[in-house]
Amino acid sequence: MTLHNFSSPIIAKTPFAKKVLRKIDDEHIAVRPRWIFLLRNRLLWAFAFLAVLVASVATAAMFFVLIHMDWQHALITHRTWIGFLRDSLPFMWIGILILFSGIGYAHIRTTAYGYRYPLVLSLIGIAVAVCGLGIIFFMSGFGQIIEENAHEYLPWYESVLYEKQSWLNGPNEELLLGAVTLQDNTMDHSQALANVTTA
Repeated sequence: MTLHNFSSPIIAKTPFAKKVLRKIDDEHIAVRPRWIFLLRNRLLWAFAFLAVLVASVATAAMFFVLIHMDWQHALITHRTWIGFLRDSLPFMWIGILILFSGIGYAHIRTTAYGYRYPLVLSLIGIAVAVCGLGIIFFMSGFGQIIEENAHEYLPWYESVLYEKQSWLNGPNEELLLGAVTLQDNTMDHSQALANVTTA
């Protein structure tokens, strides 16, 4: 068994250094080129950025759905708020958001210096990045495009925004989707709605 020589006698004489050198000789560990570690580190950051980007797109679609839900009709189309939230919340986008945020965090933690960042700081940084990019995508209309075209790539997905039309057209629940046409010019809008409700 041959121990490797270091230029520093102090390092070579420490018990830890001797243990490491002995392990290298015993297991025949080969030294890898530096560029391999640099490439791995950059790929990890690239995958982390891609995961955060996907989470941001899901956030934009989620914002679009939440903003365009008929919150004012919640207790008209559903008996309780719990039922309305169960049918309205975009669980798929929320799941993608959580999944890819976690993937991004995991990749960042395995980079060369990612492990040095405190857990709370890392989570806050990812949350800010995801929400910030999500708001930008939403304001640019990208969230609407994703939500309205998701069913073309995900056949099993049906937008909640399309389902809500059926909620407003339920004769059994005394709901009827349509428009009120005023025949009497003396009747105001509130009176017309009252007549439809009591009819």
